[in-house]
Amino acid sequence: MKLTELAVFTDNVDTVAEFYERLLGDETAHKSEGCAMFTDGAATVLVHETYEPGDGDLPPENHVAFEVDDLDATCEGLNRRGIEPEVPPREFDWGRSAYVRDPDGNLIELSEADGGDASIEYRDVEGVPDNSMCEQLAALYEKAFYDYDDECPDFHSYLEGRKHILTNLAVSDSQIVGFKIGYRDSPYDFYSWLGGVDPEFRRRGIADELMVRQHRFAEKQGYKTVVTKTKNQFKAMLIVNLRHGFDIIGSYTDHKGEPKLILKKWLQRPD
Repeated sequence: MKLTELAVFTDNVDTVAEFYERLLGDETAHKSEGCAMFTDGAATVLVHETYEPGDGDLPPENHVAFEVDDLDATCEGLNRRGIEPEVPPREFDWGRSAYVRDPDGNLIELSEADGGDASIEYRDVEGVPDNSMCEQLAALYEKAFYDYDDECPDFHSYLEGRKHILTNLAVSDSQIVGFKIGYRDSPYDFYSWLGGVDPEFRRRGIADELMVRQHRFAEKQGYKTVVTKTKNQFKAMLIVNLRHGFDIIGSYTDHKGEPKLILKKWLQRPD
């Protein structure tokens, strides 16, 4: 069990974030309306705007998070020692977690670590995916993003004509359970366009492995950076990107009026 996150909820995000900048001697790794994040690659300080919780929402309370290898086994052990989880293990947007309270009522998160899975086969496919693969990717996209109002793209039409296309796949029992797609954006930039993992296969290290394989390909092809875009609401994906060396370099509002973050990772630093 290791400490991985300190979450602070406040009505004054800017003021509290400025304090942590001075305390840690570092700029925020991510900042947007209602949220700021600091990370050193191992632990994260999350400053989040407080909110009125709805049915089933977690309370907006300050808490620390500990990472464990097996969440169910950990909670069973805690029950035997007289510590009953207030929120039993369940899936959240950022992964699988449970919550307990200490004797003073302080909230503590227990988060299951991403673990490698030997049953997962990884494949790298160059070029535009064939129609059969595009159908599987579309089905997985709908499953991975079922609770978001995002229209599934036409994979084949979108990728046709682009250069240096790479589709990294995670496969289990001949079924695609994870994917990451990127392509040439400029002679120096490789664009990581889209990816997702089947909800039933999350917390197994798939997103990390797909990202490593994509970046290895881009570096071998001579690209200097990998660029990607994400939404602030995708907390888990944002943390994965920051952990793998991305920096937030900007933001914009898309055609739907939704804010998006632009991230860049240097594969080869300029001289």
